[in-house]
Amino acid sequence: MEVVHLLENRWSSQKPYDIDDVDRAVHNLEEYSEQGVWAYSIKYILITLGSRIFRIRTSQEKIERFYADAKLLCVNLTKNDCEQLNKYLKGLDAMWPKLRKQLEDPGFYRFVYEFAMQSAFLLPYFSVLSPHAPALEAARGYSVDMGGTYRRIDPETDSQTFRFVVGERTFRSFDFRLCNHQTALLNLAADMEASGLGKPSVFFVGGGMMPMVRFYYLRPEMIKDVFDRVVVYDSDPNMPEYLKMVFDRPLSEYGIDYHFEDAANGFNDPAFQGQFDAVDCTGVMSYCQTDEDIAKMLCGMKKMLKPGGIMMFDRQVMTPDMIRCALTLAWKTDPPLKPELTVKRAITRIRKIAARVGLVVTDTFPDEYNRLPALVDFILRNPSTK
Repeated sequence: MEVVHLLENRWSSQKPYDIDDVDRAVHNLEEYSEQGVWAYSIKYILITLGSRIFRIRTSQEKIERFYADAKLLCVNLTKNDCEQLNKYLKGLDAMWPKLRKQLEDPGFYRFVYEFAMQSAFLLPYFSVLSPHAPALEAARGYSVDMGGTYRRIDPETDSQTFRFVVGERTFRSFDFRLCNHQTALLNLAADMEASGLGKPSVFFVGGGMMPMVRFYYLRPEMIKDVFDRVVVYDSDPNMPEYLKMVFDRPLSEYGIDYHFEDAANGFNDPAFQGQFDAVDCTGVMSYCQTDEDIAKMLCGMKKMLKPGGIMMFDRQVMTPDMIRCALTLAWKTDPPLKPELTVKRAITRIRKIAARVGLVVTDTFPDEYNRLPALVDFILRNPSTK
């Protein structure tokens, strides 16, 4: 009701609103148990909306104080290590022009101040990595620190980052789809071996930093033992730099044929068409804007498959966390993310389009980690005969 009161009186108030007025109007949200998983994100969504409605910007004084506190954070994190301190301060200065602009939004300022000011990871996470593929590494407990070093997030020494990662429901959904896809690939490998068909060949659309072969059941050194061939397409121009942080050897030595270009080039390469037992398309299909875009992507992946081959992908579903990321954290991608409104709608839509392009939906897996599912995972099969 306080939020409604603010909105009703925004033009008649005798004094200008401050962001603290908006904050006070939503401070009780987290105490309402019936709000459950909504409250965490709605708080920041309403602060952001309220500040925009009332045309409130973060004061320059607060932004300068933020910078001073961030420098003090660097000192505290590095203790007496002068070399590390210089790296952290250099990293802060490198991200500061963009971060300073982001901090002008009171919602972003409040969110980052509450989460990032005790962390070695979260300032670069919010300002540099998000919403690019390397940001998803945090879901598995790894990220890039203030000094630009990719390393494990230690819950003992960086509890604030760990709290954010554990508390972020969308991160848990990313783990869900990763485990699901990896399990499907390993089951395929076991079935083919039992049938005397050899090892599977896999085509990855949007490989990112290849978490599919680095976490849980698989390790990079196992690739040649499990798969006959691994081909990856990813068009992110920054990916080569990040891959060097993760892999200690060239990817080709692990048996990964990584192409830094659009997957459409792979779809149209006759040397690849009909050569793969599986296509893994993790975190990509939610950027398809229309039914025709989805159908085009499905047809492209289908061209890669042998008869009877499988493809796996996910469609994200609208959640408060996703709205918070888009609104408060201003995550923008090209093309924009296009989540489904509900799980049911996602499943109905994919079944309809798959049937149209000659694919069979064999399994659907709504995100089981969250009461409000953040995605639906799909496994489709290419019919054995045309």
